[in-house]
Amino acid sequence: MSNKRKHNILERYVILAKKLGKLPSTREAHKFGITKDSINYNFIRHSNLVKLAVEKYPYLKDLEIPSKLYIDDIENFRLNLEKSLVNKQNKSLVENASTLDYIEKFADRVFKGKIKAGKVIPKDFKCKRVHTLQLSDLHFGADLKGDETGTSDFGKLEESRRFAAVIKQASMYKSQYRKTTKLVIILNGDLIENQMHDSRTGAVLSEQVARAIHLLSQGVGYLANHYNEINVECSTGNHDRNTSRHKSRAIHQKFDSLATIIYYALKKILERCPNVSFNITKTPLSHYTVFGKKIAYTHGDTVINPGNPYTSVNVKNLENQINKINAALLDKDEYVAVLYGHTHLAHVVHLPNGTVLIGNGGLPPSDHFGVSLGSFETNNGQWIFESVKDHPVGDMRLIKTGKDYDKDSSLDKIIKPWNSFNE
Repeated sequence: MSNKRKHNILERYVILAKKLGKLPSTREAHKFGITKDSINYNFIRHSNLVKLAVEKYPYLKDLEIPSKLYIDDIENFRLNLEKSLVNKQNKSLVENASTLDYIEKFADRVFKGKIKAGKVIPKDFKCKRVHTLQLSDLHFGADLKGDETGTSDFGKLEESRRFAAVIKQASMYKSQYRKTTKLVIILNGDLIENQMHDSRTGAVLSEQVARAIHLLSQGVGYLANHYNEINVECSTGNHDRNTSRHKSRAIHQKFDSLATIIYYALKKILERCPNVSFNITKTPLSHYTVFGKKIAYTHGDTVINPGNPYTSVNVKNLENQINKINAALLDKDEYVAVLYGHTHLAHVVHLPNGTVLIGNGGLPPSDHFGVSLGSFETNNGQWIFESVKDHPVGDMRLIKTGKDYDKDSSLDKIIKPWNSFNE
């Protein structure tokens, strides 16, 4: 009876392998009606079933390494790396990605050869100018429907083309000085939409994270071929938070977020670009230095409270906040500028104390939450500005990214839109 049972399981396993075009995992076999207990009882372990299938049907050996990656392949890859860990709940890819070691190795396997290597920093490179590109409130995976919001669509195509428009214009910004210019990219939070206001908002969470990695890796990789040196500074926003830990505003260990996972994946993917470096911060307020002057950045949902620029800008209140922060620093370490997002309204405020506040715009049109507050229009755009000696905040440009770019298919050559996990 046992031999008949083993033969039956083997036959069903082979049929499933042909159907999937790959040797099935335990979970895939279970979905097909072959229980894990029956495999363990008759074969002791899944690997014995695989070995027997290949021995009896040698052509199955070609299916050991699938030509395409599926969601189950991703999870199986993690399980093989982390045999000592068993997650009872498999709600999403992000929840299953329990270690950064898995992210590193999976990213290296999947993205190998897909990102063009950037420039090698010339030995005689002398930085005389720094360009800062602030990227925030991108909300990849929001999947907004214009017929629901009354604004415009913002899905896979629109998010990709608007982002590509930013990258294209950034690559052309003051290109005549490119030989002596370094680029700083501030990834300042709200990379994804998440499921904040409604658990059914946007794409599934695993896809949102994957889409952010897919688009951002291409964007930074593209710029790596236009600048001799790029430093990427990373901060977490409120939409990036891990809601299983931070139900509301993240105060303690804000960096424990989905954004940090995305940043780490980007760092590993872009290791093949020798002119790109990453600084993944843990503090909610961080800074970088240009020509001896410090510029701070934070998302804007904590530490700095910009208020609601749509209604009013309380300059006195903002100045008091900055003065309080700078008072804790040595005079030489005081911040000459503070960058933030969160409000989705691009604005610049030159405070009486000399500090410049640069509030970033967003990428998407007004969403359901915005419409509920009576906001039907947004000032879509991302800031880029130049720093030179004695002028840490010099010439500025708001790279506008409205719906005019949504129909421009030429942008697909710069950033390839997300298709699926199987592409």
